[in-house]
Amino acid sequence: MVLPMKAFSHGNSKSVPWPKNTLFTSRTLSSSAAPRLTKPIAPQLFRPIVIGLAKGMAKLGIDKCVVVGFSYGGMVAFKLAELYPGLVRAIVV
Repeated sequence: MVLPMKAFSHGNSKSVPWPKNTLFTSRTLSSSAAPRLTKPIAPQLFRPIVIGLAKGMAKLGIDKCVVVGFSYGGMVAFKLAELYPGLVRAIVV
């Protein structure tokens, strides 16, 4: 699967007529429950975060998604794919 690079672009909004070039809508969800990490994370800590994320996506009407995560977010992406395989189309870690 190739993701359109426009989804990850950044820069001067006046340099490109971006509304005409937008192929899809990107929604960003964040977990306020993510702890400050000072020691290794127990795998069970990801479950409540992933459940909350899935509920938030359901409220927004998102039925399939590509999850992009790095570091802690990568672990959340893996757990989301494990617990909700029908929700996750692909993950980028």
